[in-house]
Amino acid sequence: MTESHITIDQVLAWEPCDSKPGERYSREGMLALSGGRTSMTALEVCDLPISASDRLWVLLRPEVLPERMLHLLACDFAERVQSPDADPRSLDGGGSGLR
Repeated sequence: MTESHITIDQVLAWEPCDSKPGERYSREGMLALSGGRTSMTALEVCDLPISASDRLWVLLRPEVLPERMLHLLACDFAERVQSPDADPRSLDGGGSGLR
C-alpha cells in the first residue's frame, strides 16, 4: 500500500469546524496547525497538535482509507462494544455478508 498525502485543500473542502461553534478553519489557520505544510501523510496528521477526535475526523474518511477498510474497522468496533450476552445475529447483518 502506498502512502498517500492529505492536503490542506482536501481538509478545507470537508469544512472543518474551528473550536468555536459555527466557525470554520481558514487556510491560514490550517497552515499554522500543520507547521506550514500543505500536505501530510496520515502519520504526520497523528502528530498534529489537535485533539484525538479531530485526528480521527481527518483520517477515517474514504478519501484517506479505502471504504472496505473503513467498513471492516466499523465492524471491529461494533464487535468490541457488543455485550457478551447479545444475540449473535446483531452483528451478522441478517446474513447479508456485511463482512
